[in-house]
Amino acid sequence: MVYHPKTFNNQSLIYEKYWMKLYLEEHNITEDKTFDFIVVDAPNWVIIVPELPSGELILIEQYRPAWRQLSVEFPGGRIEKGEQILTAARRELREESGYTANKIRKLVTSRPVSWTTQEMTVLVAEVSDQFEQELDDEENIEVLKFTPEEVTELIKSGRMQQTASIFAFTIWNSKN
Repeated sequence: MVYHPKTFNNQSLIYEKYWMKLYLEEHNITEDKTFDFIVVDAPNWVIIVPELPSGELILIEQYRPAWRQLSVEFPGGRIEKGEQILTAARRELREESGYTANKIRKLVTSRPVSWTTQEMTVLVAEVSDQFEQELDDEENIEVLKFTPEEVTELIKSGRMQQTASIFAFTIWNSKN
């Protein structure tokens, strides 16, 4: 049987910047064996699959510094402290794409990776009207439109590499 500790032994803050904290935590992996783990404490976030009446999907392209390349992905971002999921999704959609949601609904909430406290919520939004983007200072984003078949090809070709967007598309596609 897998040992399930109810708490950790020690936690040390290693680094804190903006909205992220990095901790070193000691956990029991058995009753008598401990191990140190790195844990990233960061806000939960949303990713939105925006649908146009034509059936096309709205994606964005932006530079990702850690990858040192452009990334084609769905709009999304962190949920601000005290903000509701749907409010965050509407805000991120408007900021990054300029589109507003006529209807929006949650598809699923998941944990993207095991070393962070974050939860990611995937939503689908019916959109029609586009306004000017309301980008954050560090953002430079191009808005793109693709059919679902073209998104599949983006994934297969490697042009879409962000796991969260691939997951969001897979969940969206399974519900349609």
